[in-house]
Amino acid sequence: LKSHLKENIFTSVLQTSVLRNALIKADVVIGAMWFDESRQQVLINEDWIKMMKKGSVIIDVSIDRGYCFETSHMTNHGKPTFIKHGVIH
Repeated sequence: LKSHLKENIFTSVLQTSVLRNALIKADVVIGAMWFDESRQQVLINEDWIKMMKKGSVIIDVSIDRGYCFETSHMTNHGKPTFIKHGVIH
């Protein structure tokens, strides 16, 4: 992704402390984990989302296969976004 965009973007392996610190500073976070259908998992809890900058954006690409963000819920074309804790979902 970095080489394709030719931009300096932050990427990291999944480590709790690194992830939490990145969330606090991020403008946009894309959750794209693919979870087993038999269980719903949350990668980012609501307390961490509360620490994010107001006006930042989270995109839960995995919404139909288990939520990446505890505050995620299904949306539709009529109302594709919502705001919770100042974060645009």
